[in-house]
Amino acid sequence: MAPKKLTTIEDLDRFYQLFCQVFKKEDTAQFRKSFLEMHANGTVLGITKNSQLLSGLAWWRFEVSFQGVSYKMGAVGSVMTAPFARGQGSATQLLQAALAQMAEAGVTLSYLDPFSHAFYRRLGYGAAIKRLYYTIDPAQLQLPTPLVSRSQQATGGSLQTGPLSRYLDKVAPFYAQQLTHKSGGLLRPQWWWGHLHAVGTKVGCYLNAQQQLEGYFLYQELKESWVVKEWLVTNIIAEKNLLQLLHAQKQSLNQLIFESDETLYRGQLLNEPLALSAQVKSFMMVRIINLRDFILHYPFKKLDFGELSLAVTDPQLPQNDGLWRLCAKNGCVSFKKCGSAAQAADISLPIAEFGPLFGGQYSLEWAAFQQKISVSAPYQAAKLQTVLLASPVSFNDDF
Repeated sequence: MAPKKLTTIEDLDRFYQLFCQVFKKEDTAQFRKSFLEMHANGTVLGITKNSQLLSGLAWWRFEVSFQGVSYKMGAVGSVMTAPFARGQGSATQLLQAALAQMAEAGVTLSYLDPFSHAFYRRLGYGAAIKRLYYTIDPAQLQLPTPLVSRSQQATGGSLQTGPLSRYLDKVAPFYAQQLTHKSGGLLRPQWWWGHLHAVGTKVGCYLNAQQQLEGYFLYQELKESWVVKEWLVTNIIAEKNLLQLLHAQKQSLNQLIFESDETLYRGQLLNEPLALSAQVKSFMMVRIINLRDFILHYPFKKLDFGELSLAVTDPQLPQNDGLWRLCAKNGCVSFKKCGSAAQAADISLPIAEFGPLFGGQYSLEWAAFQQKISVSAPYQAAKLQTVLLASPVSFNDDF
């Protein structure tokens, strides 16, 4: 039973039904419509037997910002197996097929939100992106302090809320502009904005006197709570006004839930920080599909760290597997394969470690201490560490 593309109406309907069964989703007309529209923009794979779908997944072509560098990215989602067919390796087969398709399509990175870290780590994914979750009583939010001058008070700005589609002409370009100041994120195509609207995303925004957007938050409504999915502002006036908007919900909401891709602690939003419940959870796993392209375009802080060898193991994608020589001199980077992964090298590591290490999640020294990687040349490793990202890459979308 080999993986195949699911393209017919009947195949996609079976894919949808299996998704509802596995993830316990209610089959409604609205959910079916948004689900099928989203998957129409991707590649849907499945394994069938006697016209019965045993396992399926989908992947989508995107571009992602990685500390200012744009990479082609394959996002994986809807990974599922029918309960009676589990343990037979069908999900592994599907992901292997998807990885091969991504490599052929010229994709450099792959992102996914895992159901099992151990499963995806075997296939080359590493835990590269974390997310902070805050639970806040709206009554505990600090109210904005009065603005100091009368001219500042008379800004003529306005607070508005509504469905994302109503404000998309302002929110989408604002997001694209603000993404240049973030350590990472999805370069959202128009269809993805449409999907965010289709799944019920709403927006709270602050517009200045000229009706220009200066800040917004995306949220979804749950019973007696709002889940704030994204928060972007350009100045303190916008931030304080948006906080005022959230504070005003204290009579109708029991709690606010913030999902943040920032490492900045947000306890300062509260009158009493002890009232804040905060959790840090692993979010996205990242896999390198095209190692050479990733390294050649990676945003090294300096391009003068000399030369070192990397022994990389990647059983799934042989083009990445081998002994590589990395050199950065006179502002130029070269990265060439020069042997097998079994040969001696300054640093030996599995492909799954590239995402966390080069994405700023942890250091080479820490990874070596934890025996995630092997370092035979500490001096070269230390020099490499000085030019890697010091802060984690962020990401805020889910698939």
